[in-house]
Amino acid sequence: MPKTVKYIGTQVRWPELATTGKQSAWMPGQQDQRSDAEAAQLLSTGLFSDVDATELTLAQIASVAKLIYRRAGNLTTGTGADLVFSGAGGAGAGKLNTGVDLLIPAGTLVAGQSLLKFVAHVRRTGTDASFLDVRFGATNGTSDGVMVSAAQFSAAVNPGDIHIDIVASATASRLTSTNQVSIINAAGTGVTITDLASLNYAVDNYVSVVVAGCTTGSYRVVSYELQVFQ
Repeated sequence: MPKTVKYIGTQVRWPELATTGKQSAWMPGQQDQRSDAEAAQLLSTGLFSDVDATELTLAQIASVAKLIYRRAGNLTTGTGADLVFSGAGGAGAGKLNTGVDLLIPAGTLVAGQSLLKFVAHVRRTGTDASFLDVRFGATNGTSDGVMVSAAQFSAAVNPGDIHIDIVASATASRLTSTNQVSIINAAGTGVTITDLASLNYAVDNYVSVVVAGCTTGSYRVVSYELQVFQ
């Protein structure tokens, strides 16, 4: 039975010849259906994700979504121009403005059955060697636990883009995540994903996007979507 895989690496035109024997090249974020054998070979590289196992169909999302936040801006000005964190004046670290707080009300997440899916496109401008985190917790800010820490941007990369696509499953007081993160035009240091423990689903929690090390440049939320479903 065909399996859909997604390239989550950062190399443009990554060649699969040495892995499967095929003369195909992959772009960040590209998906394709492959046989079980070829899919297993690609997944073994660590550069691919199993879309069938980690992503819901539109019909599934529509039928079970309990909570959805969605907003789109653009790369420069106009709609969404307020979704910016500026390091001007040496601010350094802070939460990106997502327009509204990404609140997950108390009792929404149910251990053993709930899933959280977060997709975002963020653009960095400037020459800071800075970081981007996706956080989850009750304080709605820089002190919450880190779900995904995306690569440090090289000062030489301007602008740089990060595409984040993560799915987290709720177990007893813990969120276990899988990550699909593409870093475009960024000579970064990689992606770190962390399972969060000692969580309390009986209180209000939030998803936030936080930057650090940004003292002169800026980050813009181009678009995002948060879905919580049971």
